[in-house]
Amino acid sequence: MPNEAPSPRYVAALLVVATLILVVGSLLKPEPTAATEVAPAPPAQSEVRRLYRLSLRSNVDRMTEYFALVAGDIDPFLVRLADLEVSGIVWDSRTVVGAAAGTMGSETTLVVTASGENLTALPLAAGPDLPLVGMRLTSVQDLTPAPHGGGGLDAGQWLLAAWRDEVKARHTPGNLIGSTFTACGEHSIEEVETSITLSRMMRGGGIFDIDGRLVAVILECDGRPIAVSTASVSELLQAASSTNGRLWSGLGLKANPLTKAQATHLRTDSGILITETWHGYPAEGAGLRPGDVIQKLSGQPVQKSEDLAPLFQTFSEPMPLVVRRGSRTLTLSLSLTAVEGATSAPRESRSGLTLESDPAGFPIESVRPGSREAVAGIRQGDRLLRVDFTEPRDLRELRRLLSNNRGGVVFVELLRGDRRVGLLLE
Repeated sequence: MPNEAPSPRYVAALLVVATLILVVGSLLKPEPTAATEVAPAPPAQSEVRRLYRLSLRSNVDRMTEYFALVAGDIDPFLVRLADLEVSGIVWDSRTVVGAAAGTMGSETTLVVTASGENLTALPLAAGPDLPLVGMRLTSVQDLTPAPHGGGGLDAGQWLLAAWRDEVKARHTPGNLIGSTFTACGEHSIEEVETSITLSRMMRGGGIFDIDGRLVAVILECDGRPIAVSTASVSELLQAASSTNGRLWSGLGLKANPLTKAQATHLRTDSGILITETWHGYPAEGAGLRPGDVIQKLSGQPVQKSEDLAPLFQTFSEPMPLVVRRGSRTLTLSLSLTAVEGATSAPRESRSGLTLESDPAGFPIESVRPGSREAVAGIRQGDRLLRVDFTEPRDLRELRRLLSNNRGGVVFVELLRGDRRVGLLLE
């Protein structure tokens, strides 16, 4: 049976129903709210800054915690040199390095470890112009040495300064700036420059990288605390432990074999020439001074500084020295025993005033560049004491001695700070 077409009345009814559905649906549709039409407002700038600060604070807290962990690892390497009132670093299992703090003799030094143990040590490396001291432990106990670093450090890298005061270990972080070579007395050392503000209370402490390796030791140079690289510290220790270094540190004495010019002028070809002595040390106390030629020790000929090694085998027994001074031959006694009462400090009078006697000698106001005096090593500020063992009474006699003696070649003795220096002017 063929399909019949829908009735027009039926179609019209469907259209009316569909239209009613659309109208009713449109009328019943909910009105749009502000939340659906307007985007949420961005957070205030102050809130953004607050959230950013919290994020950074979290990083800072983690960094602070890390530095505290590194400091804990470093703590066993730090000691206190109680008698010298400075911190110290365990350099190797038997050696402690600290900052110089006055004259060192043969006395023992108390070393207080991180665990509170009291150990004793003897001077291994010291000297009147040395910015450090090296102490050798006398006990059988070995300490844990600080691992040495310093290679491959980059500017901006984080570092940690650590030291031990009378109460506990302290530490403070900073950044590496770089390094430079600087003069420290007679020594040229590598100074590690950091953003850390160093103070005298930190002397003898160390600068470590963030892996706990020792980068530098905090010493004092010309009145200011500086960070000296481990390489320079090693060089200073090596030089101070040599025979010449021990003569200087223990006796306040520098002596070298005679050069041909010195032997000719001083009219002797045997012995070693004293070129420097330091005030308050045994050499000065024994009466030795620059220009003296040590020829014998306990009857044995002396031709090199190593021939004076027997002096270090006894700390108190004086040993006889045969010395040539100009045309005279003297016999003096010398030992490592410090001279009592010898000091370079000014004296205090009963009136409450600090008095200092007039310095000896003639002050050198300037030295002409290229002159024989400049070549020999005379410096502005030196005071001239003697010319060929003669102490001039006035400037007229001084000029005559400098210009006429032995064809112009003269040996002069100078006062330079706390040391006496002898130089040959050719």
